[in-house]
Amino acid sequence: MAPPRPPGNKRLRRRPVPHLLDAAATTPQGDSALHVVAASGDGEGFLGCARAIYRHAARILDRPSASGGAGDTPLHRAARAGNAAMVGCLLDMARQEEEELAGGTGGSRVAEVLEKRNARQETALHDAVRLGDEQLVRHLMSVHPRLARVPAPGGGMSPLYLAVSLRHDRIAEALHQQGGDEVSYSGPAGQTALHAAVLRSAEMTEKILEWNKGLAGEADASSSTALHFAAASPENNPETDSSSLLRRCLRSPSSHGRRTPTQLLLEADPSLPFRPDGDGEYPIHVAAAAGNLRLVALLLDEHCCPECAGLRDARGRTFLHVAADRGRQEVVGFAADDKRAVAASILNAQDDDGNTALHLAVVAGDLGSFWCLLRNREVRLDLANNDGLTPVDLSRSTVPAGLYYKTVNLD
Repeated sequence: MAPPRPPGNKRLRRRPVPHLLDAAATTPQGDSALHVVAASGDGEGFLGCARAIYRHAARILDRPSASGGAGDTPLHRAARAGNAAMVGCLLDMARQEEEELAGGTGGSRVAEVLEKRNARQETALHDAVRLGDEQLVRHLMSVHPRLARVPAPGGGMSPLYLAVSLRHDRIAEALHQQGGDEVSYSGPAGQTALHAAVLRSAEMTEKILEWNKGLAGEADASSSTALHFAAASPENNPETDSSSLLRRCLRSPSSHGRRTPTQLLLEADPSLPFRPDGDGEYPIHVAAAAGNLRLVALLLDEHCCPECAGLRDARGRTFLHVAADRGRQEVVGFAADDKRAVAASILNAQDDDGNTALHLAVVAGDLGSFWCLLRNREVRLDLANNDGLTPVDLSRSTVPAGLYYKTVNLD
């Protein structure tokens, strides 16, 4: 038979211990009791506990947690856990707080709690977006339609940028639909949602441009536009014949007959190919470095901007120099096989060090790029760089120790 319980136990089980609910009481990790309950669940028991905590510790709704320096409020924790009922409960507390203290409608206090940012400069809406909870996102936006404007441009990552980067397209549309013209497109390091969209899908790129066409010309902290980002996405094409690949690229915008993010950007702002980034690289240089032959071919097409072929970066290099230096054989082969005068004009172009693309292919030890250039009779072998070395001279200096060769006179 179990021993009788002490007389005080029953009372303690029914009534919370007041000092544990005090506003100053925290866990060893720096969380208040409301932080803990908000993240734990949204059943009626948890909601009742949250209300009890609030009655004993007013003005705790937007108190940041000291846990790990995160600075989360209880609302952040509830949204991150997907506890929609708890989110609603906390917002009801905010309404009640303002009605009691200021005699207002509770609207401004609710907005204040919702706009509270943590150490990452994110609101509870960011957590709902990251969770992928469209219903919770729509609920938060219905309570405060201007919430998607936080942070302001240049202030960090906006909910819309986050939704686009995580491929939550329906949530991105919901944010724009409910946020309207006040929605923020801001991203990290000066990026916009368009920078993220071009790396995700043509569909989202098209939507972002429909909502805000001016984003096409905006650059990030490194002066890179969305076209630079699109150019940096490599194209893994199985074909080895660059000429046939070029024809395929130009014949069809994409494998599904839809416009690519690159084409959408060029339609929105035709000047983008002529804007260098902070390192002096134009989109065609970035595309060549990444092996993005589709974009190189598109830019050099006679209906686009073939004059891009002659653009030089900060080191005086053309896209062909960059491709040869990086070992991008498909891009080198395309330029070497192209019979148009635009491409032919750069075959023997010299950079600031006097090197041609052939010099760089030899130094890189890229036999594929070397042969692509050598089979074009317009490519010269006798051009010396600033050190007085021709490609032939450089080839001798790259022979591994212990090996030798001899020149054979074929006459």
